[in-house]
Amino acid sequence: MKIITTAAAMKYLGSNYEFKTKVGLCGDTLVIIGSGDPLLGDKVTDAKKAGKIL
Repeated sequence: MKIITTAAAMKYLGSNYEFKTKVGLCGDTLVIIGSGDPLLGDKVTDAKKAGKIL
């Protein structure tokens, strides 16, 4: 399935596409705004990789 997803992404986004992640401050709070970078992950996907969901 990953090969199909990768092929579709390369066709529609191009091989030079870069995901953007914005980082800034709001007062004393660090704010990170991702644009869908698949490498960042989240609790659900990380738990699935480990074979469990918390």
